[in-house]
Amino acid sequence: MPNDDDDDNLPPFVAQALDLIARDVGSSGYDGTPQLDDNGRLLSILSSATRRQITAQDHASELRSLCSTAHERMKFADSDPTQSYAWRRLYTDAAFVRAMLDCLHPTTETDEEAYWGDIVARLDRAIIISGCPGPCRHELVLQAIRVIQSTHLIRASENEATLPMPPQNAIPNVIAGSPIPIYTDFPSLSSFRSKLSRLPFVLRGVASDWPALSDGKGRKWPSKQYMQEVAGRGPVVPIEIGADNRTDDWTQRIESSDRFLNYLFDDHQTQTLNEHITLTGPLDDGREKRVRVVKYLAQHSLFAQFPALRDDIIVPDYVYAELPRPDDYPSYRPPGNEEQLVINAWIGPQATMSPAHTDPYYNFYSEPQLKL
Repeated sequence: MPNDDDDDNLPPFVAQALDLIARDVGSSGYDGTPQLDDNGRLLSILSSATRRQITAQDHASELRSLCSTAHERMKFADSDPTQSYAWRRLYTDAAFVRAMLDCLHPTTETDEEAYWGDIVARLDRAIIISGCPGPCRHELVLQAIRVIQSTHLIRASENEATLPMPPQNAIPNVIAGSPIPIYTDFPSLSSFRSKLSRLPFVLRGVASDWPALSDGKGRKWPSKQYMQEVAGRGPVVPIEIGADNRTDDWTQRIESSDRFLNYLFDDHQTQTLNEHITLTGPLDDGREKRVRVVKYLAQHSLFAQFPALRDDIIVPDYVYAELPRPDDYPSYRPPGNEEQLVINAWIGPQATMSPAHTDPYYNFYSEPQLKL
């Protein structure tokens, strides 16, 4: 891994990172990459880049083409894990190389802040779209984002905005067609494994001691400033638009984390017309009808993108209980990663919903509710 101790000097980091990628792409460790036509194109670009014989502009279109090809092939490779991994790795490396070349040869034709923000956004897209597979790739992308942010995207201090925690009695009751038991005392692991895990239940207070809810100063996740500090400037996040994904006007997009945080902490609280309100009027009396757009970050690997947030949650011991296969799902298999655990995040205002559905894994859904 490149050394980023000297954050004032971006070019050495970029040179080390490109050398690392070039060695990997040219080694047998790249076996399985789909037909070496695309791999060969990437290797040729890398070879020229590490010898400083090209500019970013010279190969920007070719690297964009590689990313586009890999992204398209990912959609049809889910049934073949080897091919899926290879296309995702190719996307990661092509996106990373393009970003690093842009760092070496910054343009003066655009706004500096927008230029560096776009590089960070493209690196974030690699995490969101491909997961950054390959040796040290995820860490390398995160390291590159951190170095760019510390050298070119330093955030100025802003007035603090916080979201209050609702009183305990304000937490809504569970609404279901059949009674769902609610517990305030934590059951033992043996009781959970042998009895409670078979049917839904609610356990109050699981997240009450999470660092996410407070650091003793009213900060952490209820704090816009804290969330901005963790994200830095430039990142993007995947957002769902619309309260219900069954409606025709529901859609998805990737937008800046700052824009989403502004929506949660500021715009969502106001009644003034802004970019997050869709006008659907006028009404019969001549007034315009204003409908607030609901934004929702749903089922996202938030902690892979912002690892500092992972330290703010505590995974309940029940998650590691090694539950038996469900009687009506004999082919059940736990997640295939080393921890046999998938952690996703949902962040949004009230009035978001998901239709009834089943998931392929056991679920433990923790809801540290803030007042949105």
